[in-house]
Amino acid sequence: ATVEQLGGTLEHRALEEGNAFEITLPLAVLGEDQGQRRFAVLPERLVLPDDAQVLAKASLAISGMADVESRTTAELAPATPKRVDPLRILIVEDHPVNRMLALKMVQRWGYAAEAVENGQEAVEIIAPGKYDLVLMDLQMPVLDGLSATRQLREHFSAEELPIVALTANTSSADRAACGEVGMQDFLGKPFKSEDLKRVIEALTGEEIGAAA
Repeated sequence: ATVEQLGGTLEHRALEEGNAFEITLPLAVLGEDQGQRRFAVLPERLVLPDDAQVLAKASLAISGMADVESRTTAELAPATPKRVDPLRILIVEDHPVNRMLALKMVQRWGYAAEAVENGQEAVEIIAPGKYDLVLMDLQMPVLDGLSATRQLREHFSAEELPIVALTANTSSADRAACGEVGMQDFLGKPFKSEDLKRVIEALTGEEIGAAA
């Protein structure tokens, strides 16, 4: 809104202490209190910097519309958009049957999943922002899961790339070794779909619907 749109006039005068803008607006009836009308009181003079946005806000404040503008702006501001693309999960597993089962499981939940056969392939394929989660087997040829995770942690933090261990070795020593190289969680094989759901939801904040 501008002064003219509010039915008023605006005059400018240069002063030693700055610029003076003399704004004249029609008095607005704010309401009645015990039979007497209450009117908006306008200042005689405003000294403002040469800034059109500040002047516009001043005119709104004088007209009693500042709060309305503030509320309207907040109400019309778009909400933070929800994620629409599926989570991207990389499965690192050398056993072809286990690899296929894990791949089909996460794809059935609507995720974009890929699979590689060893840790070296994982290190080579992973790039910044490419995957949201890695499911990493521990015992693999070429490069095992612990060594692969150790290399990945040189470039990606746990927040940037969560890594979950998948292994048949479930001793406390194995769990400790996974934590030492920077893995966030540990699933013993064979694992249940409910356990994998829990891990994915905990690390990504994505709630998984019922399996198809």
